[in-house]
Amino acid sequence: MNMNDLKYYVSLSTEKNFSKVAQDYSVSQPTISAAIKRLEAAFGSQLLVRGNPHQAITLTTAGEQLLVHANEILYHYRLAVREIENSHRQQLVIGMPPIIETNYFPMVAKQLPVSDLNHIQTVEEGSLSALRDLKSGQLDVSFLG
Repeated sequence: MNMNDLKYYVSLSTEKNFSKVAQDYSVSQPTISAAIKRLEAAFGSQLLVRGNPHQAITLTTAGEQLLVHANEILYHYRLAVREIENSHRQQLVIGMPPIIETNYFPMVAKQLPVSDLNHIQTVEEGSLSALRDLKSGQLDVSFLG
């Protein structure tokens, strides 16, 4: 199983149209069909109900189950890619609300060696934005209110 197969499957579950997914990924329609066949073979189960060419596809029960897991797998894959990319920059990105950055972080920063401060980037944002960015891997750590 490869990530592209899962990407195509998730898109197909939304678009309900092989041609549209093929167009979105700049691949041929047989590429999408082959990806679905590989997934069905890997899981030993039919994932889609294909009606006539003028009807949208529907997911089987197994297809619905795979969709839940495929979304999680793709999320964790994107997160892993981002975290590995972030590790190469050798910088800690910290998100924090303005009050914490202004009133509390300077007290913490005073206790760090100056050389360590060169490896810290702060991002000022509200708690909801910081939580979203933390979950997506844009922040390494965050102080949340």
